[in-house]
Amino acid sequence: MFRLFLCLSLIAGPALAADPRITCRGPGGGHLGTGPACASLGALLAGRDITVALELTRDEPQTLAGRLVWQAGGRSIAGPVVEVTAAERPLDARAGARLARGLVQVSDLP
Repeated sequence: MFRLFLCLSLIAGPALAADPRITCRGPGGGHLGTGPACASLGALLAGRDITVALELTRDEPQTLAGRLVWQAGGRSIAGPVVEVTAAERPLDARAGARLARGLVQVSDLP
């Protein structure tokens, strides 16, 4: 499991740095980190002229939660918190993609 996460983090790293529209931050030492969600968010926002920050609020083996923050009309807007959970086993990188999809769906992005 650790090797898989490390591999995914290394793969997602360069793609994240290439998209200056997205900033990702979260609690240090978490289960998945911001990599999987940020990589998915970049693809979901392709073609949109928006700059967002992904703020992970929980990064635990069975819960990944966060929200998007963006600028509109000269002010900072924070979207609702979306949570992805698993009852029986630890979350894997697919949870990051689910979180990103949920955030884009429920946030009122311009």
